[in-house]
Amino acid sequence: MEYSTQKYKEAKQTQKKIYDLQQTENKRYSDKKDKIYFKYSKIERELNQKKYTEEREAEAEHEINAKHLIQQRAEADNKNQEFKRIISFMDILKSNEEFNKDKCKAYIYDYPRNEKGEVKKIFKNDCYQYPQKEKIYLNPIDILYEDENLILKVFIGDNRKPKNKKSLFVFGDSSLKSNHYESKVLNFPHEYGIDIHEENAPIRKLIKDLPTEKQLQKYYIKNKNKILKNFIQEHKKAVAEFEELQKNTNTKDWKILYLEEQKNKFERNHSGYEEDKEYIKIVAELKTLKGVY
Repeated sequence: MEYSTQKYKEAKQTQKKIYDLQQTENKRYSDKKDKIYFKYSKIERELNQKKYTEEREAEAEHEINAKHLIQQRAEADNKNQEFKRIISFMDILKSNEEFNKDKCKAYIYDYPRNEKGEVKKIFKNDCYQYPQKEKIYLNPIDILYEDENLILKVFIGDNRKPKNKKSLFVFGDSSLKSNHYESKVLNFPHEYGIDIHEENAPIRKLIKDLPTEKQLQKYYIKNKNKILKNFIQEHKKAVAEFEELQKNTNTKDWKILYLEEQKNKFERNHSGYEEDKEYIKIVAELKTLKGVY
C-alpha cells in the first residue's frame, strides 16, 4: 500500500475526469438513440400508413371478387337444383306407373260385423267365438279434390283421445309421387297423428278432432274450401311443370344425360354394381344412344 498523498490526488482527479466522460458518453448515446427513434418512428408511421392503405385496398378487392364468385356459385347452384328437379321429374316419367285413384284407401282392423253392427261370431268347438280381425275399409264422406293427377278423399274415423274421439282427415294420392311415401318434386302433407291405416296414400292430413261425427261433418261443410287449398294450387303448378318437361326432354341428349345420371348413382351408391341387371341395362341403353358398339 502506497502512502503518497500525490498519488491519491491524481487518482481522485482521474476518477472525476472519467465520471465526466461517462456522463458525456451517456448523453451522447441518449441523444443518438432519440435521434434514431424519431427517425425510424416517422418511417414506421409512413410504412404503417402505407401498409394499412394497401391492406384496405386488398380487402376491398377481395370482397368484390368474393361477392362475384358467390353470385356465380349461386347461379351454378340454382342450375344444379333445376337439373336435379328435372331428373326427379324424369324418374317419375321413367317409372310409367299408372295413376289409379281407386287404390287410395283408409282402413282399420276390426271384427266382421252384420248390418246391425254386431260382431259376426263363429260357432266352433261347441261355442260361439270371436273371429279374427280383418281389414275394414272406410267409406269417404266426400272427395275434397279430384283430377287426373290428384285425388284427395275425406274420412271420419275413431281416435284414442278421451274427449275428441272422432277425427276428420284427408288421405290422398298423386301421380307425382317418387315412391310410396313421398315426392321429390313437391312437399306432400304427411302427418302421423291419425289412428287410421292408409293404403296407397302418401298424402295424410289431419283436419280436426271433435267429440262427434256430426260436429265434424258440420265443420267440414263450413271449411271445405280452405282445406289443403295451398297444396292443391302447388300441385297444379307442379303438374304444369311436369307436362312442359315431358315436351322438352324427349330428345336424345336428355335421354343420354338422364341415363348417365342413373349410371353415376349406381357407381356412387352400390357395391358390385357391375353385376346389377339394372346397371347393365342402363349401360347398354347408353351405348345404343351414343352409337357405341
